Amino acid sequence: MRCFTFLAVLLCMSSGTAAAGDIVASAAVASDVTPSAPVGGPVQFTWPIDQAADDLDERPAVHVAQSTGYAQTVTAAELRRGVALPIAQAGAFVKLSADGGVAVHAVHDAGRVVALRRVGAASDGAFILDPAAGVGAFVVKGEASGPVRVDVLERGSEVVLLASADSDVVLRGDDVVVRARLLSGGQAVTGRVVARLLAPDGRVVTRTLTRGDDGGYHGRLPALGAIGPTGRPWTVEFVADAKVSGRAVRRTTTTAVAVSVPTARLLGTGLARLSGEGLQAEFRLEVASAGRYAATALLYGRNREGQLQPIAVGQTADQLAPGGRTLALRFDAATISASGLRGPFELRDVRVVDQGRMFVVHRQARGLAATR
Repeated sequence: MRCFTFLAVLLCMSSGTAAAGDIVASAAVASDVTPSAPVGGPVQFTWPIDQAADDLDERPAVHVAQSTGYAQTVTAAELRRGVALPIAQAGAFVKLSADGGVAVHAVHDAGRVVALRRVGAASDGAFILDPAAGVGAFVVKGEASGPVRVDVLERGSEVVLLASADSDVVLRGDDVVVRARLLSGGQAVTGRVVARLLAPDGRVVTRTLTRGDDGGYHGRLPALGAIGPTGRPWTVEFVADAKVSGRAVRRTTTTAVAVSVPTARLLGTGLARLSGEGLQAEFRLEVASAGRYAATALLYGRNREGQLQPIAVGQTADQLAPGGRTLALRFDAATISASGLRGPFELRDVRVVDQGRMFVVHRQARGLAATR
């Protein structure tokens, strides 16, 4: 527990314990990424939150990508010889894309030519397979001048791949925890699921995911490699292969994560009452790379039943040099009084951002809990 004395009354607070999904650095690390934010002085501002708001998330909701199709990239030579397309849903939509266009000669099923319904111009390489051809192993042949991306969409299929990363932000060197579920009619399907993490510098980490007792798949992909241009996301690709009712099924999808270098580390957070009944939050930082840093937090108070409700959101920012530094944020007495809420107060959804490098260096759902 820590106690902080500011201009008037002492408040004792205990820093919230980091939980799953929080982003907490063990050390501050210098970065060679050049900050893009202009140098400026300190700023801070707060604004009240509607007391009826029920859409505040202390931790961002996980994005779940869904797919009823797959994509792959082949060479022009492979397309000329013939590319296999496993089709598990009759009447699948297929699109071949390449610089300069693609000329599709034919699609075969066990040696028989399949009728195609063209979509758009012939050079677009988009068509729908004749539903009467059914399902199975099809082969497409054509001409292109370079690499060809093949997209297959099985609209209306009951076989769906769901995939996600546990967090939209990770620190470099930490693991990106990924999960996937392959479902047919809502029931788990056994197959093989592979995930690949692609860094901006071209490095690729590949893992075959492990199937859990619940039928889902999970794995960890270490975030290794150079960060690259500021703000550029890393891509996670999922590929699932299985057999459903004797038919080969393939599904692919992608999601993205941001990878940050912890150029600063949050050492502690304090909250104290100011004269006039305002509050001041203080964020103590260890800074490894000079830059402009911002801290954001939601202030919560208690209603007459003792339940926590949001009062205001605040942000403070300043240009900071390496070393031990502090960012301070004031919540004015008028905003607190107008909310009708009282202490003990708490800080939720505490975030620290290296603004010039677009790095989230700290994020904690419960950043500070009041003990009195």
